[in-house]
Amino acid sequence: ESVICNYQDGHLNVRQVKSKVKKWTFPFGISGYQITSFNPNQNLPNEIEEIYLSKNIATLGESFVGLKTYGNRLKRIYVDGNNQQLAENHGIVYWRYSNHQYDAEIPYVIPNQMDTITLKPTKYIGKGMISSHPKVRVLIFSQGTIAIEAYAVEDCPELQEIHIPNSVKEIDQNAFYKIENAEIIHYD
Repeated sequence: ESVICNYQDGHLNVRQVKSKVKKWTFPFGISGYQITSFNPNQNLPNEIEEIYLSKNIATLGESFVGLKTYGNRLKRIYVDGNNQQLAENHGIVYWRYSNHQYDAEIPYVIPNQMDTITLKPTKYIGKGMISSHPKVRVLIFSQGTIAIEAYAVEDCPELQEIHIPNSVKEIDQNAFYKIENAEIIHYD
């Protein structure tokens, strides 16, 4: 009763959430059928700040990520450690494995209200890694990152601190595009 489902991109999908709790746990199934997708097509209730995704979730949308658009109050997403498709690192969702269409190094969903983003270790941070995030104040690149390429971080109006590990050997002059007055902090 707390969700409305549809069939989308080959999956039973949750398209609307009605629950009004702060920490919402994704249902395993409905009417005896396993739910394998979470791609909402309207805003989640304002009360929901954290989501716990079950092990059966295979996708957060093939054509677009509804959580990026409609997860307006999300601060953190947790993924069951037994999930075969998705993984969570510091509250950010990634694909578990790279394949021809998706890269496991690029965040799949960063919650809209997350104010501190810690990226998982990634050798090369490419264009659009973080773009137009409305609330991030602190961005931390993990040790093991080697290069931050042009336009890796774009248009994050609240960004105040960028933490860069000593493993980074190259930072493009346009790596932080439309980022004003953010302090760069190097660390060991």
